[in-house]
Amino acid sequence: MNYSISLFLVISGLRASEALSLTWDDIEEVDGEYFTKGLGKGNKAFYQELYPEALVALRAAWMAVTGRKSTGSDYLFLNEYGHMMTYHTMWRRFKDIGRDARANDVIKREFVFSPHLLRRTYATVLHGAGMSARAVQGKIRHSNMETLTKHYLKNEESARPYLEKILAI
Repeated sequence: MNYSISLFLVISGLRASEALSLTWDDIEEVDGEYFTKGLGKGNKAFYQELYPEALVALRAAWMAVTGRKSTGSDYLFLNEYGHMMTYHTMWRRFKDIGRDARANDVIKREFVFSPHLLRRTYATVLHGAGMSARAVQGKIRHSNMETLTKHYLKNEESARPYLEKILAI
């Protein structure tokens, strides 16, 4: 289940609380693409695209935990007992994943491994791949551009390649 939770969060950009509230009924397919709807921060409605790989992993994990196929009203994320996963349980799992990753030298530096880290990763990866900051803001539904750029988007890119491109004649 940890893999499917991590994959879902890192490629959806949803807040942990948003993801935890989703049921299978909240997912819809439109022309071969998947979307989910729900209520986000401030009770604002959201409509977010999802990727099939995350749903495939989540369905497999779901079946492994429950031993049955999911129904529409079932929550996407379950604890080890087959009940709706709580925010606390998700945080504990991510804390354990981070601890294990550091113990196995997968992660070298000390930082808080959390569900929110994957939301930040989503934004950083999209921006790093060329999506505009304004478009990333729309994808993660962050109201303040200053906060988005300060906490989510890294500005460590070298200017040299761009300058060489501009100055090359």
